[in-house]
Amino acid sequence: MKKNRIGKTDIEATHLSFGGIKLHNNMPDKAENIVSKALDLGINYIDTARCYGDSEVLIGAVMKNRRAECYLSSKSIRRSKEETAEDINISLKNLNTDMIDIYFCHDISREQHYEKVMSESGSLSAIKTAQKEGKIRYIGFSTHRADIAIKAINSGEFDVLML
Repeated sequence: MKKNRIGKTDIEATHLSFGGIKLHNNMPDKAENIVSKALDLGINYIDTARCYGDSEVLIGAVMKNRRAECYLSSKSIRRSKEETAEDINISLKNLNTDMIDIYFCHDISREQHYEKVMSESGSLSAIKTAQKEGKIRYIGFSTHRADIAIKAINSGEFDVLML
């Protein structure tokens, strides 16, 4: 399967990746089979988020035995340093890993959210701390707005942008 480098990282991800947003708690056996099948087919990038129900837990069940086969990303929609630090630790536990490859400031689609994330008390600060501690490899930013995406790019703070 073809691969491309993601953003400013050294991650070579398959063109087809796996998104956990549609995994649900009413399908634990199916979810494990689905994630395992994606890995069996050579998909090497799995994305989820704290706000995607229990998809981190369902993906984490597979990561117990197959973590070395893929890159993991997750996201926090929370904006403060304390809340995001809490989310990072929950994500690590849920995903059964001691390191997440890319952790995103998620859905920053309002100017006031961007300003909060970028402040000393914002989520970026927590992600940078987690990165220094070896919990996070790269820092990501996700948005639905081009003007905020451009601000994030121009800040130089992020390794990956997800639109």
